[in-house]
Amino acid sequence: MRVYLAAQFGRRNELVQYAAQLKEKGWDVTSRWLFEDTTTPTNIKLEDCAKDYRIRCANRDLQDINRSDMLIFFSESEMTLRGSRHVEFGYALARQLSIIVIGVRENIFHEYAQEVYEKWEDFIEQI
Repeated sequence: MRVYLAAQFGRRNELVQYAAQLKEKGWDVTSRWLFEDTTTPTNIKLEDCAKDYRIRCANRDLQDINRSDMLIFFSESEMTLRGSRHVEFGYALARQLSIIVIGVRENIFHEYAQEVYEKWEDFIEQI
């Protein structure tokens, strides 16, 4: 199974661990954003990044979703300023990929997810 992990950039370190767990189970994680320059602080603001860098990242993320069979979306219980993960969710939905939500449903489109798990541990136990 090829899977893209969509979450806030600030959760990158956490998701690197989840990616390792999936790889142990034979899954291929396509999310290159998890392994980009690890010196970039996870609390970096969007305006601190050059426009050409942001566009490269967006293109890379779409390519990574295109190489996937499934998207796992990590929701947040509170509203946040950055929301690229929502675009990634919509893109995966349009491509008719399987979608899993980890956390709460943040909007009506999350009703299209095949499954919703309260936390990562609930999901990883199922595969």
